[in-house]
Amino acid sequence: MSERAGERRRTAEEKVESTQDSLEQVEQEILDEVAEIDAEWDAKARELETIELRLESSDVRIAQLALVWVPTA
Repeated sequence: MSERAGERRRTAEEKVESTQDSLEQVEQEILDEVAEIDAEWDAKARELETIELRLESSDVRIAQLALVWVPTA
Protein backbone atom coordinates (compact mmCIF):
# COMPACT_ATOMS: atom_id res chain seq x y z
CA MET A 1 0.00 0.00 0.00
CA SER A 2 1.39 3.38 -0.85
CA GLU A 3 1.98 6.02 1.78
CA ARG A 4 -0.82 8.17 0.40
CA ALA A 5 -3.32 5.30 0.46
CA GLY A 6 -2.27 4.48 4.00
CA GLU A 7 -2.84 8.07 5.06
CA ARG A 8 -6.31 8.09 3.45
CA ARG A 9 -7.11 4.84 5.23
CA ARG A 10 -6.03 6.24 8.61
CA THR A 11 -8.05 9.39 7.98
CA ALA A 12 -11.10 7.32 7.06
CA GLU A 13 -10.69 5.10 10.14
CA GLU A 14 -10.42 8.18 12.38
CA LYS A 15 -13.53 9.61 10.77
CA VAL A 16 -15.42 6.34 11.33
CA GLU A 17 -14.29 6.21 14.95
CA SER A 18 -15.29 9.83 15.52
CA THR A 19 -18.68 9.23 13.92
CA GLN A 20 -19.24 6.11 16.03
CA ASP A 21 -18.35 8.04 19.18
CA SER A 22 -20.80 10.77 18.21
CA LEU A 23 -23.49 8.18 17.51
CA GLU A 24 -22.94 6.51 20.88
CA GLN A 25 -23.16 9.90 22.58
CA VAL A 26 -26.44 10.73 20.81
CA GLU A 27 -27.84 7.28 21.65
CA GLN A 28 -26.96 7.80 25.32
CA GLU A 29 -28.58 11.24 25.32
CA ILE A 30 -31.74 9.73 23.83
CA LEU A 31 -31.79 6.96 26.44
CA ASP A 32 -31.31 9.51 29.24
CA GLU A 33 -34.12 11.70 27.91
CA VAL A 34 -36.47 8.72 27.49
CA ALA A 35 -35.74 7.62 31.06
CA GLU A 36 -36.47 11.16 32.27
CA ILE A 37 -39.76 11.27 30.33
CA ASP A 38 -40.75 7.84 31.67
CA ALA A 39 -40.05 8.93 35.24
CA GLU A 40 -42.06 12.11 34.75
CA TRP A 41 -45.09 10.31 33.32
CA ASP A 42 -44.89 7.51 35.90
CA ALA A 43 -45.14 10.16 38.62
CA LYS A 44 -48.12 11.76 36.87
CA ALA A 45 -49.79 8.38 36.42
CA ARG A 46 -49.57 7.73 40.16
CA GLU A 47 -51.39 11.02 40.78
CA LEU A 48 -54.38 10.00 38.66
CA GLU A 49 -57.59 9.05 40.35
CA THR A 50 -59.88 6.58 38.63
CA ILE A 51 -63.57 7.38 38.64
CA GLU A 52 -66.39 5.36 37.16
CA LEU A 53 -68.88 7.01 34.84
CA ARG A 54 -72.21 5.43 34.05
CA LEU A 55 -73.56 5.83 30.56
CA GLU A 56 -77.20 6.44 29.87
CA SER A 57 -78.91 5.48 26.65
CA SER A 58 -79.33 9.18 25.82
CA ASP A 59 -75.51 9.54 25.92
CA VAL A 60 -75.04 7.19 22.94
CA ARG A 61 -75.58 8.41 19.37
CA ILE A 62 -75.01 6.63 16.07
CA ALA A 63 -72.98 8.98 13.89
CA GLN A 64 -72.69 6.74 10.85
CA LEU A 65 -74.18 3.43 9.77
CA ALA A 66 -72.43 1.55 6.99
CA LEU A 67 -72.62 -1.84 5.30
CA VAL A 68 -69.35 -3.34 4.11
CA TRP A 69 -69.26 -6.13 1.57
CA VAL A 70 -66.07 -8.17 1.20
CA PRO A 71 -66.36 -10.51 -1.79
CA THR A 72 -64.64 -13.87 -1.50
CA ALA A 73 -63.84 -16.22 -4.33
